[in-house]
Amino acid sequence: MFETYRNLISTFTTISDKEWSKIESRLKLVSYKKGDVLLQAGDVCKTLRFINKGIARLFFINEEGKEFTCFIAHNDKNSRATDKFILDFESFSKQAPSHSFADVVEDCEMVELSHNDLQTLCLEVKNIQVFMDEMATLVFTSIRDDMVYRSTTTAKQRYEDFSHENPLLLKKVPQHQLATFLGIAPQSLSRLKNESN
Repeated sequence: MFETYRNLISTFTTISDKEWSKIESRLKLVSYKKGDVLLQAGDVCKTLRFINKGIARLFFINEEGKEFTCFIAHNDKNSRATDKFILDFESFSKQAPSHSFADVVEDCEMVELSHNDLQTLCLEVKNIQVFMDEMATLVFTSIRDDMVYRSTTTAKQRYEDFSHENPLLLKKVPQHQLATFLGIAPQSLSRLKNESN
């Protein structure tokens, strides 16, 4: 039930069976349906969510009311460690209001840990803090790398890279969400899809 989550933690730090029992006792397995809202802008992100199955996204809405998908969370063979979590990391870390929204793109099964339980675990299980520090570094590195990548590549290159690295997401995420995520106009994305078929 929580084995995938334990395996991820184990790639960053060592957790004994006794420590894992403490962690596991605070985890919850929760299912969500497509369209379920996980976070609203203005709310504090109080839950760390690890995706066992499914797809979710983080997005924001500009002053004109247009949605921009800034992150797509999923867990498959091509996922980076940071891709497997759906949360507003800054809001969660600081327990401050979020500027983002999060919702479910495809039915999900998630492992959840509340902020309060995580704080308790960090005191009880030393290596949980090591794991969280590693994840924080990866989150900020991936944000920087993604910004540089989007600024230095063409729409065609971003589409080709994404379709090569995430073929399942290309089929499952709605086109308008993918377009804003890739920084491509929806019409251009349609054209690129047609050209590649």
